[in-house]
Amino acid sequence: MKKTIKEIALRQNVESIVERLKKVETVPTVKIGFIGEFSTGKTSLINSMLNLTLPTDINPCTTAITLIEPREGITDFEYFVEDSNGRRDVGFSEWSESKNVDALGIRVKPCNVLPEGCVFVDTPGIHSVGGNEAERTYAYLSNLDAAIFCVNGTDGTLNKPAVDFLLKNVPSMIHNRIVFAI
Repeated sequence: MKKTIKEIALRQNVESIVERLKKVETVPTVKIGFIGEFSTGKTSLINSMLNLTLPTDINPCTTAITLIEPREGITDFEYFVEDSNGRRDVGFSEWSESKNVDALGIRVKPCNVLPEGCVFVDTPGIHSVGGNEAERTYAYLSNLDAAIFCVNGTDGTLNKPAVDFLLKNVPSMIHNRIVFAI
């Protein structure tokens, strides 16, 4: 249907409809968040699931919401930032140094685990380590369709911040859609 509407809009030279359709075509439909305490292996789990090497030791990965979006036809990672001005593509250097953005993003090749139309969301964590990481995570939760809660498995228990988070901060829309990864 979108293809037919786009063809008609192009024939009739209605550029506003073509632009809106382009946005709809690129908007992800399902967002799965990776949440948990700081440094519980959220990014490492994503790397393992996707057989990738997303950055795990640079500042933005631990302080910002990071979107991992599949896109057909790319050959290497593509980086973008989202802020009040919208989304814009950037190089890795600018991406890795970005501060005060709503989200960072990495486009990857689609695969069985992460097909087009699905996005993984790597969150900073459920408590802060000197900044506002937890607030960023909490603010983004309502955008998620489901979540994977990462738990450090060294002692097999959930500590107080994790329990408090699960009892008080999980939005009702995803509270039945959380799985645990230890």
